[in-house]
Amino acid sequence: MTDRELLDQYVASGEQQPFGELVRRHMNMLHAAARRQVGDAADDVVQAVFMLLSQKAGSVSRKASVAGWLYSAARYCCANIRRMEQRRQRHEREAASMANQLPDDKAEKILGILDQAVAALGWREREAVLLRYLEAKSIEETARELGISSDAAAKRAERGLERMR
Repeated sequence: MTDRELLDQYVASGEQQPFGELVRRHMNMLHAAARRQVGDAADDVVQAVFMLLSQKAGSVSRKASVAGWLYSAARYCCANIRRMEQRRQRHEREAASMANQLPDDKAEKILGILDQAVAALGWREREAVLLRYLEAKSIEETARELGISSDAAAKRAERGLERMR
């Protein structure tokens, strides 16, 4: 069977066997491409791309090959991971420089204000901020923990940070 036939069968029946065959066929290619782009986060990328395929299987363009769609999705996912990692590193640097500049009593006061700001968030944003920044989980881990997409998890965490500001 072709990739397209497997995808169509998965969409029509919801059976896991055709989807599993697509995963088997394309996992190595996706993992290698993701590893070149994001290193150790490649496993997260592969998992996110296949989750996305399972969700969007019915809307994958017939003009594109399944392999092409998967590769493009992996590139976008890798770009998002790189952006989020850069943002996280920037926040960590800013927090570290602030902590180094403050005497202990001021640091405690600021941490108290930070706790109040987190507590004032709505529960959705609070959970995303806590998992993402205070527990230092990746967006993919945060999304899995919350049972939402990576995009939704990233948006909630960003919205939470904006509200805290």
